[in-house]
Amino acid sequence: MRRLAVTFMGEAAVETIYLEYRKKVQDIFFPSRGRGNLDFAAAKQAIAEFERVTGSKKFATDLRLFFVEEGIDFTNTYGDIYLYEQLRWI
Repeated sequence: MRRLAVTFMGEAAVETIYLEYRKKVQDIFFPSRGRGNLDFAAAKQAIAEFERVTGSKKFATDLRLFFVEEGIDFTNTYGDIYLYEQLRWI
């Protein structure tokens, strides 16, 4: 469904889908309730799925950078040093 939206609506659809996936990544680190669970597999899957659906390298790269930024914010907030080991694989 999203692939069709990208095909017919172009960049506007990609931006909308990007915001949706950005929220998914953000919720991994800072969910609206509770503490994030640092599910790196889910984050990687969300980024890969976004890139597959949209085909946008530009927005996929931005999503990867956002993931790293959120990881740094998480570390500054909770002090989880394990995160840095995982970030180098993104």
